This record gives sequence, structure tokens and C-alpha cells, in this order.
Amino acid sequence: MVAFDGPSKAPISPDDILDTPPSKLRLALQPYLSLLELDYAVDDFLIAVKKRESNVLRGEASNAVDSGPTARARRKRIRPPKREKVYLVVHRHDNMLYYKRLDPEAFAILSALNRGATVEDACIEPVNASVRTDIDWSAQIKEWFDNWSALGWFCRLT
Repeated sequence: MVAFDGPSKAPISPDDILDTPPSKLRLALQPYLSLLELDYAVDDFLIAVKKRESNVLRGEASNAVDSGPTARARRKRIRPPKREKVYLVVHRHDNMLYYKRLDPEAFAILSALNRGATVEDACIEPVNASVRTDIDWSAQIKEWFDNWSALGWFCRLT
């Protein structure tokens, strides 16, 4: 409900932050974002449930004989989500609800920004704590911020 019905603030533009050094820059996250650290792959589970419900609704809207793939879909049991660490953002884009998985470091950066950390501080700790060594962190962080900005996730602090 938060992601779909929550309020939205005007996203910041590159011009809004162009001259602010990362050591002083603080970014707020859109109020409709939910950051979730989960122990189960509930995103995959929800997608499977919605897919089955969609198939069932299509079958119920038809007057065809009830023995085809739709009938099997109604009888098919969806497996419970598997146990795995999942870092997830629930958000909306163009009035559609999405679940976006994040790397642990990306999740930590967004969480730190959400707590009011500067961009510099939000990025330093997760990178230093990461066990991954095969990554060009500057390029990776730039890619994440480009993606998050394109999705309109950043807004002004109030």
C-alpha cells in the first residue's frame, strides 16, 4: 500500500545537486519507497501467486470447458518462498508496483541515505565492509545512482 498509495515528492534533478560535494550532499528517498531486508524470497513468491491468480481469472472469464491449462493452474500448489537473504525495494514507476532486488551494498547505501547520512558516508561504509573485491566500486556506485535517479527515487530533504 505504501508503494502504490504513498505520497510522492518532486524528484531532484542533476542541476539541483551539481555543485554540492558528496561530503555535504544529503538526499532523501521518496516516501513511497520501502526498503526490506528479508530472509525469504517473497518477491518471487508474490510474482508466482499473481501469475497464478491472473491465469485463474482468465479461465473464469471464459465459458470454455474447464480442463485445460487454467484448471491445472488453479490446482497447482505454489511452493513457499525459499530461504535466502533478499534485499528489496518496493516502489512504483508510472503507476505500476515493482519489487527491485538490490545488492547488499546498494541496500546499505540507500538505508544510510534514508537515515540522513551524506552521500559520501553512505557509500564508504558498505564498500569498505564488502567482501567482494572484483568490482570497480566507482563505476558500480555511479551505475546505481544513475538508475535510482532515473527512477526518481531521490527528493529534497524536508
